[in-house]
Amino acid sequence: MPSSALYQPKYASSHALVIGINKYKHVGPLIQACNDAQAVAKVLTSRFDFPEGNVELLIDGKATRKAIMQSFFRFANTEIVKPDDRLIIFFAGHGHTAPGRRGEAGFLVPVDGDPADLSSLIRWDDFARNADLISAKHILFIMDACYGGLLLTQTTIPPGSMRLLKDMLQRHAQLLSKINWW
Repeated sequence: MPSSALYQPKYASSHALVIGINKYKHVGPLIQACNDAQAVAKVLTSRFDFPEGNVELLIDGKATRKAIMQSFFRFANTEIVKPDDRLIIFFAGHGHTAPGRRGEAGFLVPVDGDPADLSSLIRWDDFARNADLISAKHILFIMDACYGGLLLTQTTIPPGSMRLLKDMLQRHAQLLSKINWW
């Protein structure tokens, strides 16, 4: 049996939104975020058989708050993403935290985002919460942004409770991965 037979796709189609920002309008620049995003987009098409037309790459000036959110919500269209599809959302760029009544809230900083104006940022859990509108079987979030690990720790249900387990078992699969190199 050829080795490629071991990795047959189990999805009807594959989609991705890949974002990388080095040059910001209101915060300091980064060095590798765009390279990382371009490498992710390339490996998705060349190694994991994502159709090139299904991988949207927003780099630097194209990664505005409006463009990111429009691209993300486009996946809620059931003519684009179907129940047997998979979706990857990759973000490489700055993050920001802000204190709240329940602790700190984590934000992604788009190219036009200003940490002094929270309305210009994207609260990370907006992606997770709005993923319920997307019919994909599996959604993988990969966030390469530094803001204290908040992506992986926020929950409104106490860990280990039966309510948490019941809730998770009734949802479509969503995985959130946070990379923090700095």
